Amino acid sequence: MTHSPSPSLGWAEGQGVPDLMALEFTPFRDDDALLNMLGTLTMARFDLGVVLRLVTNASTANAAGFVHGGALSAVTDVAMFEVAKAHFGTCVTISQDMQFLRATKPGSVLQAVARAKRLGRRMAFCTADVFEGPACLAAANAVFAKVGS
Repeated sequence: MTHSPSPSLGWAEGQGVPDLMALEFTPFRDDDALLNMLGTLTMARFDLGVVLRLVTNASTANAAGFVHGGALSAVTDVAMFEVAKAHFGTCVTISQDMQFLRATKPGSVLQAVARAKRLGRRMAFCTADVFEGPACLAAANAVFAKVGS
């Protein structure tokens, strides 16, 4: 079974979100101090991309008591980076845009589902959606550039 967000959220017709319960999540690399501060992070790969699962903690709260938009931006950036890195190796984010659709509270389990929209020789165009259960909280698009030759 797949969850199928609308194509307007970055998922092409026939390319639904993977069955997140069926994926095998493993601990994410521990060299990212910002993400480690946000909560417990695990990752799974699927045929079209990656899923980063973040169990948020109190440090993600903004002044209103919701998960900070910067936390959502960070997790989508890293999820899309992992997709681009699998194609290029070393790369950097050159642009990212976010749409925040719903709020959530710290302690929630968020899943950033990322995939490539187009992979070129030197640039990758990626998209990601952040889910809490079946609800889409945020959508992102980013462009990554290969570093080096």
